[in-house]
Amino acid sequence: MPEMGLALGGGGVRGLVHIRVLAEFDRVGRRPCAIAGTSMGAIMGAMYASGMSAAEMEEHVREHVVMDDDRLSDILHKRRHLLKWAGAFVPELRGRGLVHADRLLEMVMGEVLDSSFEDLEVPLTVVATDYWTGEQVLFDTGPLKPAVKASMSVPGVFPPVERQGRVLVDGGIVNQVPFDLLADRCERVAAVDAGPAPRPGKSEPPGALDAVAGAFDIVQNRMLELKLERAGPDVLVRPRFKDIGLMDFSKVDDVFEQSAGEVARLGEYLQANLPEEGTAAQR
Repeated sequence: MPEMGLALGGGGVRGLVHIRVLAEFDRVGRRPCAIAGTSMGAIMGAMYASGMSAAEMEEHVREHVVMDDDRLSDILHKRRHLLKWAGAFVPELRGRGLVHADRLLEMVMGEVLDSSFEDLEVPLTVVATDYWTGEQVLFDTGPLKPAVKASMSVPGVFPPVERQGRVLVDGGIVNQVPFDLLADRCERVAAVDAGPAPRPGKSEPPGALDAVAGAFDIVQNRMLELKLERAGPDVLVRPRFKDIGLMDFSKVDDVFEQSAGEVARLGEYLQANLPEEGTAAQR
């Protein structure tokens, strides 16, 4: 029976589409044989590989952000978590980042953050970039926290991570959707690109954070297009999100809605190519 690897790309809040993608694997009762993740893809990949189901991951997200259908009582119930969000958006000391990376990761990943790669139930590879050499740096052993933190460290938004004599930043600089890392390990590979759609016709100048994130999006999208011209995954999930910024956690429902068609297409592919083993995945 064929095994499928899963590559989860970066994209900030847009990367929450990975939850719905993982839900399709749960629905057919098959886990990926391995996961490779960049930035938000590394976060989501680590949570799932630790043993969480996609449903548990979505419930965790919904507890920490204000959703479109929340009532006042729901928001009041979440106030402790929302205060943690406010704390995460306090700049790091020495002015190296706009967002406090440790607080954000602790809130999003919880106890999973204290795990190691060796604790995971599914093999995981996390992608980061060496700031000074421009080299791709891969993590698949040791503690999860520094690897994931480095993978998501968009320069100017999060501070860089110093690890093993290197200064590490966001893995999307060198490998936004790391499906190539799975080609020799799995018979088939699915990949998820959580990038935004091009926005022709826009004319107003962006704000500071949008300018940094938007420049990243342009470079990463072009690099991915060149990579896909050479070789691609067996199936690519690419919703092409509109008007959802890197850190716009108020639009979680929009992420799920805009990706529904692409996720459904993946589900059909998995149903046809990964016959269910017994019953649906139980965690």
